[in-house]
Amino acid sequence: MSLNLSTMERVAGRLLDTLKRFPLAALMALLCTIILIVLSDIEYNIQETLPHYNMASKVAYVMSIGFFLFVALRLISKNIMLTLLGIILLIGYYNYLPDDINKLSPTVIMQYPLILLSLLSLTVVAPFLSSSTSNDRFWTWTQGILSAAMIAILFSFILTIGLMGAIKILDVLFELSLGRYGEQLAIFIFGIFGTYFFLYQIPRYPKLLKVKTYSIVETIFSKYILTTLFMAYFLILYSYTLKILLLSEWPKGIIGWSVILFSALTIITYLFWTPFWNEKAKNYKKLLWVVVLLQTIVLAMAIYLRVEPYGWTIGRYFLASIGIWLFLLSLYFIVFKNASYRWIFISLPIFIMLTLFSPFSAETISKQSQQERLQTLLNLEKNVSEESNLSIRYQLSDSINYLEEYHGIESLKPIMPEIVSTYKQHEQNSSKAIKHYDFPSFATKQLGFKYISKWEWEELKRLKDGKAKKLSQIFRTNDAYNLYENHVLDIKGFDWIINFNYENYNHHAFPKKNISSSTQKITLLSSDKAIVLQENNNTIATIDILEFITKLQKNSTPNRYEHTLSQELLTYYYENTLVRVKFLFNVIELSSSDRVIHYRGSVLVNRKSKVKN
Repeated sequence: MSLNLSTMERVAGRLLDTLKRFPLAALMALLCTIILIVLSDIEYNIQETLPHYNMASKVAYVMSIGFFLFVALRLISKNIMLTLLGIILLIGYYNYLPDDINKLSPTVIMQYPLILLSLLSLTVVAPFLSSSTSNDRFWTWTQGILSAAMIAILFSFILTIGLMGAIKILDVLFELSLGRYGEQLAIFIFGIFGTYFFLYQIPRYPKLLKVKTYSIVETIFSKYILTTLFMAYFLILYSYTLKILLLSEWPKGIIGWSVILFSALTIITYLFWTPFWNEKAKNYKKLLWVVVLLQTIVLAMAIYLRVEPYGWTIGRYFLASIGIWLFLLSLYFIVFKNASYRWIFISLPIFIMLTLFSPFSAETISKQSQQERLQTLLNLEKNVSEESNLSIRYQLSDSINYLEEYHGIESLKPIMPEIVSTYKQHEQNSSKAIKHYDFPSFATKQLGFKYISKWEWEELKRLKDGKAKKLSQIFRTNDAYNLYENHVLDIKGFDWIINFNYENYNHHAFPKKNISSSTQKITLLSSDKAIVLQENNNTIATIDILEFITKLQKNSTPNRYEHTLSQELLTYYYENTLVRVKFLFNVIELSSSDRVIHYRGSVLVNRKSKVKN
C-alpha cells in the first residue's frame, strides 16, 4: 500500500510540475474543454438563438490553437515578453476570424490544420532555435515529441471507448440514461487527460538527452515498413515520369498530390534512418534528396499545365508553395555536407505562414487570378447564351462558383456589380431562405445561360470523346432556379399531401417509406420503378412511373444533361377506383443507362372509397 501511495505521490508531483512548466498551455486546454462541454449540451435547433453561442465557439476555436502555441513558446524561452507576444497573436487571430465560427469559408477551414502543423513543427525545433545540436540528438528529441502526441491520442481513444462501453452497460442494467453524456465524456478525456498527458511526457532538458538506440520494433518499422513503402512509391512515380519522357505526355492532375505524398514519405524515411546513417551510406543520404528534387520538377510541370489555362486556385498555390519548399530543402541537403535537421522544422512553419497571411498569400493570389480569368472570359464572349461555346460556359460557371465559394460574393462585385446587387436585393426581399451557393446558378442565368457543373462538364466530354454512349439526365422544375418568387400549391379536391424523396445511387437502395401526417395512416413506398400507396398496410394503388419518365425523355433535347421544365410538364396524374393522385415532381435524375437514381417532390391524394379488408 505504501508503494502505491508513493507512486501516486510521484505522479501527482510530476503532474503539478508539468502544470507549473506549461501554465498557459494547460489553462488553454482546460478553458477550451469546459466551453466545448457546455456547448455540446445545447440542442442544435436553439444554438442560433443564444446571444453568446458564436462568441463561445470562437473562443474555444482560438484556445485550441493557443494550447499548441504556448507549448512551443514555453520551449523556446520562459521570457515574459514571448508570452505576451503569444497572447497578442491569439487576440489578433480572434479578431481576424468571422463572428460566426460555424460558417467559416473553405479558406479559413484550411488554415486550421496548417496552423497546427506549423505549431507542432515549431514545438519540435523550439529548444534548438538559438543553438544547434547533432542530428542524432535532435532526432531523439523529435521522436520523443511525436511519440508523446501519438501515445496521448491512443490512450485517450482507448479510455474513451472503454468508459463509453461501461456507460452503455450501466444504461442497460440500471436504466440510468447516461448515454447522453458520451460526447461530454469524450471531450473531457481528450481535452484534459490527452493534453495533460502529452505535456507530462515532454522531457524537461531537451539539450541533455542521450542519443538512444532503436528497439527491435523501431528497427523493423524503419528498415522494412517505411523503406518498402518508399520503394513502392518510388517505382510508381518514376515509372510514370519515364512514361512522360518516352511518350511526350503531359502530367495528369493527380500527379501533384502524389509527388507531395511521396516527398513526405521520403523525408520521414530519411529521418527514421538516422541511427543507420554512416560513412558507407552517405551517398544514399544525398540520393534520397535527389529523388525528391527531380520530382519537384515534375510537380512544377503539372502545376503550370493547370495554372496556364485555369489560373491560380488556393489548392494549386499550396502545391506550388510546398514544391518550392521541397526544392530548396533538397538543394540544402544535397549541397551542404553537415546539413542540420533543424532547418526542416524551421523552414516549414515559415513557408506555411507566408502562404496563409502574407501579402502574397494563397487567398490573395487565387482571388486576383480568378477575377482576372473571369473578366477575360467575359471579354471573349460578351453576349453569352445557350448557343455559346460549351467550354466557355463551363469555365464561366466554374470561375463564378470558385470565387463565390472561396472568396464570397463580394469578390465578384468588381466584375459583375449589377448581378451581385440584384441578387442581394432579392435575398433581402424574398420570404424564402436563400443560401449563397445558389448564386452561381443565378449569375449564369443573368448572363444568359444555364450553370454547368464540373460533373456535367465531364459527362459531356466523355460523350464527345466516345467514352460514353449516352448522357445521364436530370429533369428539374423552374422552381429549382427561380428561387425568388412565392409559389402557391393548389390542393383543392385532395385530402392529403405527402412529400417523398427517393435515392438509389449505389444499386442497393430499398423502397423508402414516406408517411402522411393525417389521422389515417397513408404510406408511400418509393422505388426506382413504381410508387406504392398504402392505407393501414393495405395497398390502394401501384403507380408505374417509368412510363411517365419515358415520355419526358422522348420530348427532351437529346445529348443534354439538365432539362429545366415547367411544373405542369413534371406533373403526373393517376386514378383508379380507390384513389385519385397528383404527383408534383421537383427533380428526376437518371443514370447514363436510364436507371432511375433519384427523384423527389410531393403527391396529393384524394380518397374515393374505403378498401375492403
